[in-house]
Order: sequence, then C-alpha cells, then structure tokens
Amino acid sequence: MITILYLFNKEAIRKALENVENKKLIFFKKYKKQLISLFLIINIVLFYTIITGVTVITKDKIINYSFFSPQGKTYNFNEISKINTGVYGKKFYLPLTHSKGDFFYIIELPGGEKIDLAEVGGTKNDEDERFVIEKLDKQFVKMNIPKVSSMKNFKYCTKELDKMYTDQIRNIILNKK
Repeated sequence: MITILYLFNKEAIRKALENVENKKLIFFKKYKKQLISLFLIINIVLFYTIITGVTVITKDKIINYSFFSPQGKTYNFNEISKINTGVYGKKFYLPLTHSKGDFFYIIELPGGEKIDLAEVGGTKNDEDERFVIEKLDKQFVKMNIPKVSSMKNFKYCTKELDKMYTDQIRNIILNKK
C-alpha cells in the first residue's frame, strides 16, 4: 500500500519520513544522557549476571555463586538429592542452550536448585570436564545418591565426539551401584 502511495505522491511520502526521522533525532538529542545512562546500567547488570553465575566444586562441597547470592551458597555432597544424566536428543531447545548430542549431568540440590556439571567454564589443570565428572560420579554413586540415567540418545554424541570422549560419557551414564 505504501508502495502504491509512493508511486503517486513521492514527495509527500519523502517529507513524512523525514519528519519521523527528525522527531526521532529530537527525542534522542533531548534524552541523550538518560538513554546512555540506561544503556550502561542495563549492560552492567547483564554483565554482572553472566559473570556471577559460577559453580565451584571442591573435594567435598559445592559452592554456587549467582546473581541473588554473590557470597555463594555452600552445599555438601551429601545434600545432593538426585542426579540426572544422559544425552540431549531431537527435542527442540531454545537457541544457544542445548543441541542434539550434548551430554548433560544435572545434580539437584535442596530447594529444587539444579546445576548442570557438563556446562563447564573450566577445570583445574585444564582437564577435560568429562574426566572430572566421571571421578565425581563414582564418588556420588558410592554415596548412594539416586541417579537417573539414559542411553536413549547416546548415538547422537558419537557423531560429534572422538571415541575417547564417548567412552567417558558411556561410563558415566552406565555407572550405577
């Protein structure tokens, strides 16, 4: 419809668009300091949220730092109520979250808080996270923590990963008491 109007009255459409652009410029010039301040505050809060979402696992406890608890909540291993592990399948996931064939190792803590240990930012001595998770998993299984695991979508991870890593994932998934 705008195209048809443009063909018949090019000058009127051009003036209307210039008027809209001028109003936008006036708005931005008028509120420049407030808009820049708002932009900076939002970015600082988002950056803080990203940085503080960290979980640290030591030999005997889990410390979960988050936006709402910057001091960190500490949990002992015996407070883990459940472990859920496997490989994500064909199900649709939100963009930038999980892909088909991604390994997961989710521990559930008191209050329903869940932490996926497979989403690692780094490990001590840059050891691959699957090796670290395998050690932890053996410890958790010895502690009789309930574990739900599934080999259902395991075939998807074998397409993307080397045999050494898929063997680690298989060991973790099949490790039950």
